[in-house]
Amino acid sequence: MNKALNIRKKQAAAGGLKPIHVTPNTYESIWGFKPSDEAHSGLAIELVSPKRRRTVVISDERRAALTVTLAAARAAKAVRLAA
Repeated sequence: MNKALNIRKKQAAAGGLKPIHVTPNTYESIWGFKPSDEAHSGLAIELVSPKRRRTVVISDERRAALTVTLAAARAAKAVRLAA
């Protein structure tokens, strides 16, 4: 993992990101960038490697069924807690 973090550190420096806190031995660093600069923003997103969120399209019928199931589960939990 240290090799990957060291490579990211070198890429950030080469891309023009501003070093705020960079430690030589632990490979932890904080870099600043201009959000208005598309190159800086793109590089920062690329270096962080965020995971994409999975989105699911739910039909109206399925949403209604899930609403009923959730309401029943909440009611059962309320009964358990009240007893």
